[in-house]
Amino acid sequence: MNGTNVSSQCRKGLVVDGRWALEERLGEGAMGEVWRAKHLELQSHVALKLLAPSLLDSPARDKHVASFLHEASLAMRVDSLHTVRVMGCTSSPELGPYIVMEMLDGLDLFEHLARSGTLEIAETATIVAQLCRALEALHAADVFHRDVKPENVMITMPGGRPCAKLIDFSIACDGSTSEEVEAGIFGTPAYLSPERLAGSSPGRAQADLWALGVLAYQCLVGKVPFEDKSLASVCVAVNRGTFTPPSAFVALASPGLDAWFRRGFARAASDRFASAAAMREALIDACSPFPLESTSSAHEKASRSAGRTSGVRSRVAPHEAWRYGVAR
Repeated sequence: MNGTNVSSQCRKGLVVDGRWALEERLGEGAMGEVWRAKHLELQSHVALKLLAPSLLDSPARDKHVASFLHEASLAMRVDSLHTVRVMGCTSSPELGPYIVMEMLDGLDLFEHLARSGTLEIAETATIVAQLCRALEALHAADVFHRDVKPENVMITMPGGRPCAKLIDFSIACDGSTSEEVEAGIFGTPAYLSPERLAGSSPGRAQADLWALGVLAYQCLVGKVPFEDKSLASVCVAVNRGTFTPPSAFVALASPGLDAWFRRGFARAASDRFASAAAMREALIDACSPFPLESTSSAHEKASRSAGRTSGVRSRVAPHEAWRYGVAR
């Protein structure tokens, strides 16, 4: 097939740039699709992210392509065990631009919660502490995710140990983005901070930390802390600033854990955690009744190596292998 007008239905089996054979569509959205692809020579698997065919045919094609390439450039800035590894971005005559990513073996946190309902404190703390690591790496690279939520977290099990990975940089931005361009409501309403709901741009890192707090609450309680039936209801609930502490739902939740959420959901950004590192350390302290296990940098390097093996996304049940350990 020639040209880039290749429908989603026709993409299966297509060989991209003579190297990657598209085998299975793993997910899709308004902006693009993610496919499992096999390297024909090496017989290894990667994930290819492609622009949606409708965008390639759009009059605004150049704008969509530029945004797609910007997403890839931001993701490639970040080097963390807890973010999806992006190996490159190129373009093909068949499909236009595409991003090559590591193939993750596991399932997303949204699906895990759909199966489990809620997670235990140690499991939640492990996931959130690892995602704090991811946000540390992002913010150190001057990158802001802007869409932290369960659908954008993959749970993998390298070496039988849980490893959370933040994925999808499609609406991420960096410090070079002007306030005029960046101001506005970006992301999923239930996870937006007060300043984001107000449409202001300051506190980009703080907006990511707020969203991570919402994710943590959802893991423990089974629902988001603020009403999310509509954007208006979210705004009202967040402005009121009241939420039911997790101890009302979780018998083992300590006063320290309740206090962690109160700080995470403070209306003024200056009253919240100063950084992802501070948020992680405070979480570890709040979960001190549990026998937490510190993870050394040497182990993290070993886990990084294990986590980079390619594999097909499988339907595993990661909660069966959780340990009472939080990676410092």
